[in-house]
Amino acid sequence: RAEELQVLRTKLKIKGKDQYVVVTGPKGVGKTVLIRSATSATCGVVDVEVSPGSSTDKILHDAYCAIVNPAMTTSFLNYERMALRALWFYNIIARQPPTIVVHLQERMQGEKFASITGAVRKLAGQGFNIVVDSSTHAAPFELLNTRREKVIELDYMRAALVSRVDKYKTLFETLEKYSLVPLVWEVVGGLP
Repeated sequence: RAEELQVLRTKLKIKGKDQYVVVTGPKGVGKTVLIRSATSATCGVVDVEVSPGSSTDKILHDAYCAIVNPAMTTSFLNYERMALRALWFYNIIARQPPTIVVHLQERMQGEKFASITGAVRKLAGQGFNIVVDSSTHAAPFELLNTRREKVIELDYMRAALVSRVDKYKTLFETLEKYSLVPLVWEVVGGLP
């Protein structure tokens, strides 16, 4: 996934205000690993879990709390104001805004989409870096069609591609010797 990793890192660097990145694809394809790899050397990265049906206000509250990292949450503190102060601090000291990685949880049939689009637009408009980690069925249509998003679509890695990775060459040669490639590949969930 070196190519996708480079694309994501590039998109995070040249992202303009009001822009966000969506990494999408089937469940288990490696979206979260790709995002963690791309942001591993970046300071100020926080994760926000979003359940199906979550409201815009709840998503924003959770994102602001993740930025300010309070020991406990109360109803009388203004977490948005505190998060905007943290944003200012990051831009001055680290010369980059914090990155909020929004993990959209898998949506089951009949469940409502999370109200993610408005929350992501507001956070991006405030100047935060936003990366949305979403399986194919978790992201609402409007999130992927606002002209503000940059979408990276991942698909399953094919056996021919994985077998060329230096770390796995010996493994695949041994599996091939015993005619086990199709069986092992089916168990790990890739495409032959």
